[in-house]
Amino acid sequence: MAYAQAPTASGIAVPAAADLGFKPKVDLEEELHFKFWNPLHYYRALNQHRMRLNLPNPGQFELLNKEIKTTLLTNFMFDGGRADLAKILSPNFQVMHTFQLGLPGQPSAFEFAGVYADENTLMHGKMDTDFNLQARLNHALSKQLQVKSQAQLMTSDAQSMFQVEGEYTGSDYTLNTKAINPSLTDGTGIYLA
Repeated sequence: MAYAQAPTASGIAVPAAADLGFKPKVDLEEELHFKFWNPLHYYRALNQHRMRLNLPNPGQFELLNKEIKTTLLTNFMFDGGRADLAKILSPNFQVMHTFQLGLPGQPSAFEFAGVYADENTLMHGKMDTDFNLQARLNHALSKQLQVKSQAQLMTSDAQSMFQVEGEYTGSDYTLNTKAINPSLTDGTGIYLA
């Protein structure tokens, strides 16, 4: 290995600092000025701080009050009778029939539902006697990325809706984008991130 020789008074050959892998000293004020104006520096610093904290993923915002909703009895309180019948047709597919009988003067109801589920996909749909349709599709593109859609087609157009969302789950965060009733022709709808 050949080094650039630095001349010395005693005649001993000494390698230069650059040949040993040392960088020349940079002016501290110039380096701080570069970091101050560089947005990547702030991103890296924030990422390093986040990794040092080692925070768990908090989960979805929409699921924060899920346990509270399950303790409320309003979904189970009604007058009349109800029967839910389910038949598993395969390990991934099942159908359900729901009969609800109300008191005199209240309409009776029937719903038919079908569910398909595997490791990456969930499809669920149900229709009632008024031909109102509710459908849901969840598909995991990868371990972190999911695509979800929901549709509701009612006999009155004012209650019909369509929603599509994408969700990315990081190590300590969840990023969600959502479009509700998006229209590609005129750009209307509700868009959330």
